[in-house]
Amino acid sequence: MTVLPTSLDNEPDILAGPGPEPERPILIVDDNPTNLKVLSKTLTSAGFEVAVANNGTTALKLATYDPPALILLDVMMPGIDGFKTCERLKEEEITQDIPVIFMTALSETAAKVRGLSLGAVDYITKPFEEEEVLARVRLHMRLNTLARALETQNQRLVKTLADLQAAQKQIVTQEKLASLGTLAAGVAHELRNPLNFVNNFAAGSVDLAQEVQELLQAYQAEPQPALWEDIQAVVGELSENARCIHEHGHRAESIIHSMMQHARTDGGGQAQPVELNALLEQSVQLAYHSRRAKDSNFNVSFDRQYDGGIGLVEVVIGDFTRAIINLVDNACYALGMKKAALGDGFQPKLTLITRDLSDMAEVVIRDNGSGIPPTAIEKIFTPFFTTKPAGEGTGLGLSLTYDILVGQHRGTLKVDTELGEYTEFTLVFPKQFRTQANASLS
Repeated sequence: MTVLPTSLDNEPDILAGPGPEPERPILIVDDNPTNLKVLSKTLTSAGFEVAVANNGTTALKLATYDPPALILLDVMMPGIDGFKTCERLKEEEITQDIPVIFMTALSETAAKVRGLSLGAVDYITKPFEEEEVLARVRLHMRLNTLARALETQNQRLVKTLADLQAAQKQIVTQEKLASLGTLAAGVAHELRNPLNFVNNFAAGSVDLAQEVQELLQAYQAEPQPALWEDIQAVVGELSENARCIHEHGHRAESIIHSMMQHARTDGGGQAQPVELNALLEQSVQLAYHSRRAKDSNFNVSFDRQYDGGIGLVEVVIGDFTRAIINLVDNACYALGMKKAALGDGFQPKLTLITRDLSDMAEVVIRDNGSGIPPTAIEKIFTPFFTTKPAGEGTGLGLSLTYDILVGQHRGTLKVDTELGEYTEFTLVFPKQFRTQANASLS
């Protein structure tokens, strides 16, 4: 088999990949034997392999059986002409991408436009000029090779993108699960108080129940008004214990419910109206106590400036909570680092502010910790960027926070910091949750 002499060694890297395909022939279709002979000689002399057909029907069969690299197609032929042959070639999946160059003595613009509209890539006018034929064939052979290489590379890129998206989804899920592990200690602390109350009141109720039983036995043996008053007093204590058990059990249930909302990793949560101040306080407590679980000596003074008139906001509770916890956890980390460096002379302080801005709400989280280096400011929301030592951060926390607060909740998140002095994050977001589609219409 002869080989196409044109080298592609200097083409872009886009052609890199599996080994070259076997060289395919050029199919010449013309009812004139002289034209077939001249074109065949011209192309074979230039190193091309050729196949010939003297009518459209034969050409369609050959192209389907062994698809050529390119087709030189005469327009005026008996039976089905070149236009109809081209049309049928473009209808079949196996032949639709084969470049077709029409050969014709027709010089009318309308005929050329018709051929190009049917999918032809070029025209060669009879009588043939050998150099022109070779130049056009080489050009379209190369263009077709590049087009197929581009398609192959595009398919690889699509697969690579899908793999990257799957890996990103897995990493994000792992980051969320890691944050759940961090918060477990905070949740345990939050649950410990109501469970301690439940246990104490339940134990006291056991003693009171025993006491009631003894009083009832004594009253049955010898009814006395004093005994009855004692019974009523003990029953009253039992009732109060039951009320307290119910209250603290409900508190524990609320904490677990909040944890379950935070545990959502599928991103499918729906926006719900919620008291912003209460949600912020709950998120702060979870993050703070998870930090204290790691270091029992860690203490922070809180400056809460909650706007009591801010009311309800619509947020995806699990995601929004996770974002606030990330911000507070980073603040606690910075406070801990500065405390370790300065010792007892430093008092960690966390300032929490909410403001009602009509149809918007503002949340400010400020710490007087170690601050952020100027060189890191522009990168803090970049995935996998972290200022923490190796092993202490994935670099995804603030990136996910930004995606949640800015991307999902259509807000703005700004940071103001001074190295060694403070860091302040300011979130402003619409009170009414808007999807991306609705936001684009507003």
